[in-house]
Amino acid sequence: MLVLDEPDKSATSQSYMWVYRSNEVSKQPVVIYDYQPGRSRKSLTSFLQGFEGYLQCDGYRVYDNVEGMLPVGCWAHTRRKCDEALRAEKKSSLSAC
Repeated sequence: MLVLDEPDKSATSQSYMWVYRSNEVSKQPVVIYDYQPGRSRKSLTSFLQGFEGYLQCDGYRVYDNVEGMLPVGCWAHTRRKCDEALRAEKKSSLSAC
């Protein structure tokens, strides 16, 4: 994400948008965009301080072993990896012919 004119940062430095969403059965669904300078565990734990429960996320290691949170996988990431494996298998079997 590019943010121009941010104090003490050049326009070419990287920052990150952490996106949080309430679950689908919430009476009033909420999506929050949390702008952070990095992808460290501190960004996650400071925002979700006091939260306990499931955290649906990708396989990024910052989600591992966070007290009170159980990371659960995302089907989109699972499907993508399966698709990549199938494509690689097809390529390797074709080249063997």
